[in-house]
Amino acid sequence: MADERMMQEAVEAIRNGQRARARDLLTRLLRTETEDADLWLYMSTVVESEKERIFCLESALKIDPQNTTARRGLVMLGAAPPDESLQPIRPQRSREWEIPSLQGNGDEDKPRTRLPVGRLALLGAIGLGAVAVIGYGIFGMRNRFGPGGLAFGPTSTPRPLFAASASPTLEVTDPGPASTAVVNGPTPLVLLLQATYTPTASYVNTPHASDESFRTALSNLARGNYEQALGFMDQFLQNNPDAPDAHYYKGQIYLAMGDPGAALGEFDQTIQLDANFGPAYLGRAQASLALNPDADVERDLERTVELSPDYADGYVALAGIRLDQDDPEAALEAAQQALELNPESPLAFHYIARAQLALGDEVAALEAATRANQLDFTLLDNYLTLGQALVENGRSAEAIGPIQTYLYFHTDELSAWLQLGRAQQEGGYPENAIRIYEYVLSIDRTQYRTYYFRGMAYRTMGDYANAIRDLRAAAQTYREDYRLQMDFAITLHEAGYSGDAYLQIQALQFLVDTDEQWVEFYYWRATTLQAIGEWLAAERDWNTLLEQPEDLVPAEWAAAAVQNLKVVSGTITATPTLTGNRTPTPPADGTETSAESSGTPAATPTP
Repeated sequence: MADERMMQEAVEAIRNGQRARARDLLTRLLRTETEDADLWLYMSTVVESEKERIFCLESALKIDPQNTTARRGLVMLGAAPPDESLQPIRPQRSREWEIPSLQGNGDEDKPRTRLPVGRLALLGAIGLGAVAVIGYGIFGMRNRFGPGGLAFGPTSTPRPLFAASASPTLEVTDPGPASTAVVNGPTPLVLLLQATYTPTASYVNTPHASDESFRTALSNLARGNYEQALGFMDQFLQNNPDAPDAHYYKGQIYLAMGDPGAALGEFDQTIQLDANFGPAYLGRAQASLALNPDADVERDLERTVELSPDYADGYVALAGIRLDQDDPEAALEAAQQALELNPESPLAFHYIARAQLALGDEVAALEAATRANQLDFTLLDNYLTLGQALVENGRSAEAIGPIQTYLYFHTDELSAWLQLGRAQQEGGYPENAIRIYEYVLSIDRTQYRTYYFRGMAYRTMGDYANAIRDLRAAAQTYREDYRLQMDFAITLHEAGYSGDAYLQIQALQFLVDTDEQWVEFYYWRATTLQAIGEWLAAERDWNTLLEQPEDLVPAEWAAAAVQNLKVVSGTITATPTLTGNRTPTPPADGTETSAESSGTPAATPTP
């Protein structure tokens, strides 16, 4: 049961038409009562868009599949197919001549915490228009249940974003339950909040705790009663105009009310009154960023932690700036410092996850992103980070759900669509991935790396003609990208164009940078040389591959080398062994084999 006092305040706000206040209170309740279907129904009556209303009704229906109010609302909004089993609601009209009954049934005297939520939710849906349907272009809601339509609703297990293709040869199946490490709660309600800013009033020590108006202002601020908090704080400031903490809290109130301009003035006033008031510099930075996302607030954040080294939020904000500056090491240090002061800071864990992804520690990134999600399911940006971490840990099917959640609210962010395409592709849904990539390219044809992703998806499906077309387009743009160029070469070989593949690989020796890449280079050059009948050159490369450290050579490649050496040497006695003690060596200048010097046939035509 949700907190009854806050619930009563939310219901009263709904009765009084205070939608913003009701929305704020219900969001607070949903942070801890995510499985309360009534709360989702109440929320559906105060949100500002059909997309949000549909989401709330779907959440209620997921918790209570028999909830006719939620089902009826989704049908009326066009987000669910008609259901003949639903009985229409008969309007309760009172006749003007009818005298209201004064005889109660024994229940009227009982205090009501909640409004009749079923009718309230439905009336909210009707208020948006029963035939209104959100048009999303390729992700239109009218195709929600048909083949090819996007399913944007929240899912308890990661599912393909697109429904199964009409092609009879493709069967899209559920990838199975998500790992228990991933929190599969409702989609976050960030868009239902005017700001993601959370007051941190408890940090500041104030000498005015005994003042009634000051104390009442803080109490209302903590409860989300911002108008009342502002009124009482102004009342206090009338008699205490030079109290820096009062101006600071007034700035906090303005931030929470969505008025960063007024907040900025209050934080400036705080600093003028007390230049050593550390939290005020963070407040000023937040207000400045709200007014101008490109504002330079680095000095204010550094000043915050200098003056208030035990203020966790200062380090959190500094970590975010360091990530924006592409300095993951400094971001990681700041976020870890924040956790030492506040071990349950979801933003600190989120920033740690992002920093670890940038530093290549995928396991630590997933642990941090999962913890951030557990601490605050409304932290929307973390859903994308969580999805990326899952992909990097080889759990792409599980990543689909979190990335979908992020895209539900950021449908125009092409980089997130690309992340979803990768998750779909590596999760076993290449056709879905191709459709996502096509959508991205329909918006921006200059997203050239998307051609690489789509080409790899075509390759997975065995459509080599389209794969080669896309990979060639990407290879011409990203000429210094080893991974992309190698994948293009491998695709050429798999398509039967081994001569072209060999020439492509031969040119890659100038891009090889790591021991692992040299191992891959030797394997595929040997493979293509053997395919075009260059036995001696292939034999040299197979032997070179087997001379590399054993821990660098995949077992299947080592086995292939041994087997192919038997073929090219014509004897079953040649069984080279892995030495495990040599480091990869770049090809020697005098031993390189080229198409011109070795008699290699001309490359076969490329489609």
